[in-house]
Amino acid sequence: MLSGSVVMVASHPLPALAATAISITLLIIHTRRRPDGYVPMTTIRSTRFQTAACLTLALSAGYFTLLFVIPQLLTTQPALREAGAR
Repeated sequence: MLSGSVVMVASHPLPALAATAISITLLIIHTRRRPDGYVPMTTIRSTRFQTAACLTLALSAGYFTLLFVIPQLLTTQPALREAGAR
């Protein structure tokens, strides 16, 4: 659900942000119920892990935004298409 919400950022930003918030909340609840879950709690609490996770999310969101926005701009903005052809 989390990766799907990142894909939706470009076309539907508000639902994507809501889906991201729900996903993160569910992940936090799961992690607290099962501390032996996916990643050890000490790793999740480390600043290094949190920084890497935030950076990865930001880069992924930027990538998917460009992936969807640029083709849409090229089809809706004829001036951009003509400038690129020169």
